[in-house]
Amino acid sequence: MAQQAGNGRPLAGFLVLGYAVTPLHPGVGRAPGAVDLPVQRDPMGYPMVYASSVKGALKAECAKQAGDKCFDDRGRIKCNDKDEDCALCCCLFGHEPEAAEAASSVLSVLDLVPLFFPVPSLSHGYLYITTPYLARRAYSVMEAIGTSGEYNKLMKLLENIAKQELGEGEAAGCVDDRKVYVGTDELNVKKKLGNCEDLSFVAKLGGLAGDIQSRMIVVSDAVGPLYVEKGLIRVTRVRLRLDTKTVAEGGLWTEEYIPQGTIFLSGFIAALPKKNTYCKHVNGIESGVIKDSGDLKNLITKLAEKLKKTNNVFYAIIGGKETVGRGLIKFTIALPQGQQ
Repeated sequence: MAQQAGNGRPLAGFLVLGYAVTPLHPGVGRAPGAVDLPVQRDPMGYPMVYASSVKGALKAECAKQAGDKCFDDRGRIKCNDKDEDCALCCCLFGHEPEAAEAASSVLSVLDLVPLFFPVPSLSHGYLYITTPYLARRAYSVMEAIGTSGEYNKLMKLLENIAKQELGEGEAAGCVDDRKVYVGTDELNVKKKLGNCEDLSFVAKLGGLAGDIQSRMIVVSDAVGPLYVEKGLIRVTRVRLRLDTKTVAEGGLWTEEYIPQGTIFLSGFIAALPKKNTYCKHVNGIESGVIKDSGDLKNLITKLAEKLKKTNNVFYAIIGGKETVGRGLIKFTIALPQGQQ
């Protein structure tokens, strides 16, 4: 279902690029320190979005596209087994917590791993930075699922980035200038990457990413997390007492956001066998067990047909702070070969 990317056999699934249209707050709850409400991070300190946050958002978006028939009168997703569109959402992403019968999701949703971060720059306004570590991490996801089309070019670029050996104060990249600034820190562009044109696919995400081919630099793993910190947004908020217009008790806190324009990579992996009674209303299997590649291909085809209507692009809300304009993310999906 996907072109082989490594020595092993790729898993059946999709590759996904995500673009933060607005700042994101995939929160982890309260934490000690200067920031009361930090964002999710990986062990190296890079902001990311855990799969659990992504999966719920995708299921909700799937149900919204199917219409009101997929929601009950309290606004909760209803796994309506009498409607194929609603059944498809619960087949692919699993049952609701209050469902009488457990229904395992056919698709396993991976974490949204960061790939390119926008950071302020004294010389360029903003730059997109990445590191060999981030490139290797994304490469491993692409290798597991397999690539096709323009994703092959992106994978080649990531392989090149992963090989860069950079010291502190050095960078490689796609900028024309010999010296660049991350914030006010001066970096010497040691080498210009030879395949920056392969970023044209990423540039199609639009927004800040539209200029990534002339703004992307690679920095060393040692300083990567420090430079990413320069791009994070931290906002102090207050809650006032209406009678006195003074700060309410416990009403002063600081929130953290992943900046607008951040580019992520993720994937959906389909595993066999999977039992989900809602799937029988989609592919006609009475038992609801997805037991072979033929069953899986049928489901993937139905999902592909839905995605084609939106040019394989859709939007979802991830994380908290939705009511203050946070969390909007744009996804573009690479369909398996033969279904583009």
